[in-house]
Amino acid sequence: MPIGASKAGVLGAGVVPGGSETFNGPGTFTSPVGVTSINVTGNGGAGNSGGAGNAAGQGPGGSGGAGGPAPVNQGGGAPLAQGAPGGATPAGGGNAGPAGNPGLASTAFSLTFPGGAGGPGGAGGTVGSTGSTGGTAPTANSSAGNPGTRGSLQAGWGAIGNGGPWCLCIPGQRGSMPAYGGGGGGGAASDGGGNAASFANSGTPSRPGGPGGGLGTPTTGGSGGTGAYIVNVYCAGSEYNNASTPATSTNAGASAGAGGGGGGGAAQAYGGGGSYKAGGGGGGGGQGGAGNAGGAAGPGGASSPTAFNAVAVVSGASYPVVSNGQVVVSWNPQ
Repeated sequence: MPIGASKAGVLGAGVVPGGSETFNGPGTFTSPVGVTSINVTGNGGAGNSGGAGNAAGQGPGGSGGAGGPAPVNQGGGAPLAQGAPGGATPAGGGNAGPAGNPGLASTAFSLTFPGGAGGPGGAGGTVGSTGSTGGTAPTANSSAGNPGTRGSLQAGWGAIGNGGPWCLCIPGQRGSMPAYGGGGGGGAASDGGGNAASFANSGTPSRPGGPGGGLGTPTTGGSGGTGAYIVNVYCAGSEYNNASTPATSTNAGASAGAGGGGGGGAAQAYGGGGSYKAGGGGGGGGQGGAGNAGGAAGPGGASSPTAFNAVAVVSGASYPVVSNGQVVVSWNPQ
């Protein structure tokens, strides 16, 4: 050691040893006396999870089945009416869930340490399946045609065709025969079943279709169509249709998910021979399937540390630290 030099002069007057302080929550950092430069490493909180996806709407209702045709061999026949389509398809699937918010940042010494990214939202659900189509009534090749089957347990059956009685007013000179197409079954609805078509007889000029399910509610199924009605009169060797009403089509379901009604059946008759052919009504359409649930949300991301070196501080001064994750303050010997 040089003559006349003190130990402090060789080692450095007022040397402050290095050190560090960790903050896992809010606190205050007081700079040690003699420390004027620090290093800071920190990170914010983890990101928040996203929201779950939303469920989708009910699937479209099934179409009603067509009424059965009645081939005309003798006399006049009313036309076949097709079943109506089901309810409108819901507009798209469920909405995706919202993304999570990013984690809260940490702050200290006018510096910012970002939090983790927010998690992604869950995917929206997919629309439910389309309801089953009501059965089309078969061709009435014999007198009374069978109805179409219903599209689901909640839909209505169509009605069978019917005819008669034959009136032979003057043998060989005059006779008449009525025929009635079957009414279509009512479409299904989520809160009530479609109704079967009513039965017609010689005192009823037509066979009305069955009302739709849930009648009078926001989820009404379509009503079935009315079956055709015809009276064929034979007079002195000629055939006349003195009353004829064609089968009617039907309504669609009144809301998304509700099934359409079945169509009415056709009819034809022959007054001279006392025969008829009457098609059955089409079955009501089934209701759409329930919408599928939305997807699960993704978790938030972890925050990454950010480092700042040689940050100037005032010796002995105090500084607030807002730590939403972790903040580490360190200093070298000074």
